[in-house]
Amino acid sequence: MNGSSAPKGKGLTMKVRNILVVRSGAKQKLGTGRKSWEIFAHLTADGRQKAREFATRHMGLLKGCAIFTCSPLICAQETLGVMMDTLGFTVEATDKVAILPNLWTTHPESYASDCLEQTLQDFVGKDAQFAVGEGIFIYHKGIMEVLRMMTVAEEIVALSVSNRGPIDFLLAYAHFKLHDTRAFERIYDLGNCEGMVLTFEGEDLTGVVELRDPLERGK
Repeated sequence: MNGSSAPKGKGLTMKVRNILVVRSGAKQKLGTGRKSWEIFAHLTADGRQKAREFATRHMGLLKGCAIFTCSPLICAQETLGVMMDTLGFTVEATDKVAILPNLWTTHPESYASDCLEQTLQDFVGKDAQFAVGEGIFIYHKGIMEVLRMMTVAEEIVALSVSNRGPIDFLLAYAHFKLHDTRAFERIYDLGNCEGMVLTFEGEDLTGVVELRDPLERGK
């Protein structure tokens, strides 16, 4: 995987670590309000199938995970559970799961308001400060917290499951951190059970690889 490791020079002790972030699978439409933010919605059958397909497609990467985290949404927890079950992880591994509220966006009501299918570019066009601010919040209060948990080995992978709003803002901010000055002008729109791998040397972000579904994206 590109960006998953870095050459180590003599005397260099900087840890190279990866955080895999995945959007949860498709969830129920309960009709209780804003469908993109129904916190009690469970995965649909299609959502479970996509989670299994993702775990199978990226099995080599996921097998290296030493830490598992997810947002407090039920669909995120269920997505993580399906992937771990597909990989054959034991009960002991499941005990390492952490629920991190910081992987939730700061303003769910803002993200879910107006048109429910808005893209990140729509938000930037209306309120660039909000979009950038959300990316910064999720990166520093969510992902960096996961990074601080990763002290078990020299090179390990953590798996985090998020939902639509946070993951798009995070991806934009990651590209921005890697000196893409137009990162917040792109449309990311990561689909269900798609994601990214963030690579760190120490606490410095050094790479981002997007994980797309080849069947959904026309290969």
